[in-house]
Formats: sequence, structure tokens, C-alpha cells
Amino acid sequence: MTPPFRNAPPGDHDIVQITPDSLRQVLKSLKAASSPGPSGLTEELLEAACINDDVVNVVCLIIRDIRNNRVSAVAADALRTCRLLALGKAHADGQKQGIRPIAVGEGLLKVAASLGLCEVQDFLRSHFGVLQLGVMESG
Repeated sequence: MTPPFRNAPPGDHDIVQITPDSLRQVLKSLKAASSPGPSGLTEELLEAACINDDVVNVVCLIIRDIRNNRVSAVAADALRTCRLLALGKAHADGQKQGIRPIAVGEGLLKVAASLGLCEVQDFLRSHFGVLQLGVMESG
């Protein structure tokens, strides 16, 4: 059986390194009270757990492996799994018509993606400016 994460020591083969400070900063910036993915792990739970130095170091290793594509096929499938919710659509007049499918992704993958976005946000803003509305902007 292949272990879900290949925790080789960091080295030249790692493209991305994750620091406890950057992880904690991203966890603080993520939206509170978001729905959990299939594992039930929320960003709020990760933030609370990462107060402990040992926990944050392990989570950094997991996120590092995700970002460097060093996870087994089984772990990758689990990370990409979403929980699908069907929410009713409401029109401006209050009448409900149809449903809106919402896919809730895995918390660890959302954190890994958020860390990656933080690394490139200045580049994206400089190239897309106001053309790409809704990216890294609130409201």
C-alpha cells in the first residue's frame, strides 16, 4: 500500500516551501464559517489546530506535498472530492425557480490554493488590473 503522503525531507526537488507564518496568515485571512468539505475539516478548525507548533509543522508538510504534487493517487483523489449541495435559486421577486449546485471542496486543498494565490496576486493585479473583477477583492 502506498502511503498517502510521501514525506521526503525538503531539498532541491521541492519547488514550493511552506512556512508556519505564511500558513497561519492565510488561515486567518480565509472566510469564517465556510462549509466543510468531505472530510469535515474546515479552515477554522485548521487555524485553531495550528496554534500548536507541532501541528502547524505537520500541516506545512502536508500542504508542501500537495503544492509540489507529491501525493499518491489515492490522496489526490480524496483532495479533489467535493461535497455537492443543491440550493434553491431565488429571483429578485422572491420566487424560487430551479436549483443552484454548489460544490464544497476539501479544506486542505483550499488552503494550498490560497497560499499559491498569495504568491502570485501582485503579478495578477499588475497584468489584469480591473479587468478580472472578483479576484482577490472583497465585495
